[in-house]
Amino acid sequence: RRVLFRSAFKLSEGSMLESLVRNVPGCELHDNGDIYMNGRKVDFLTLNGKDFFKGNNRIMLDNLPYYTVDKLQFFNQRSELSRLMGKDVERPDFVMNVKMKQEYNIGYLGNIEAGAGTHDRRMGRMFALRFTDNSRVSLFANANNINEARSPGNDGSWGHQDNPAGYMKTYNIGGEWLIDDKYGRYKELLNTSMLWNKTLNKQHTASQQFIQQGDVFGYGDDESTRRGYELKINNNLTLKKIDLISTSRFNYIYHDNDS
Repeated sequence: RRVLFRSAFKLSEGSMLESLVRNVPGCELHDNGDIYMNGRKVDFLTLNGKDFFKGNNRIMLDNLPYYTVDKLQFFNQRSELSRLMGKDVERPDFVMNVKMKQEYNIGYLGNIEAGAGTHDRRMGRMFALRFTDNSRVSLFANANNINEARSPGNDGSWGHQDNPAGYMKTYNIGGEWLIDDKYGRYKELLNTSMLWNKTLNKQHTASQQFIQQGDVFGYGDDESTRRGYELKINNNLTLKKIDLISTSRFNYIYHDNDS
């Protein structure tokens, strides 16, 4: 187990959790949100010991202000199946837990970002979180036509996969609801997200070949459009008294390509 206190790092005002993680010695943060500590990949993040958009690290990295963080904890955690069986039947998960300051254990958090530019370019993002010791409700939304799915990192790097060629519109919305019964009887975790994007690529080429009998000219015009829609719903219900876990997942993915 490794524990790092936020007070050991000096960050600029307005920084998010991403900036804090990037400054941790031995920690490497990839553009897609994957975190490596001393070369070992972090399986998922938790907030005050509880799951938070499991599998989508970017939500917490991009939206949790660093000043709310008390410490970061890296440790091995027994999988849920191993806990129920009473022995290690699966490899333990490597977890990064974000422990918030006591004064932020109950309250609200939110941030909004918006911008506009030339050539009708626009972007807007919002995040809202309401939490207590035993419950949490969060919402997020992102809409832009600047080929971006997130804000730039602390070092100003956007990453190649976040800035594809062409013209891309993105709309993304989601939320999570957690109830962890204070009497230890059950835990209910529901999260959902919807993503829609459209990418347009155009390519124009002109050529001229010089030959003795006379020049040969060529012209090419290529255009392709990709549309995508994704709907994801995950629900986990744990009845702690009888060690029963119910997991339900619904994923719908649709892609349409024209060229």
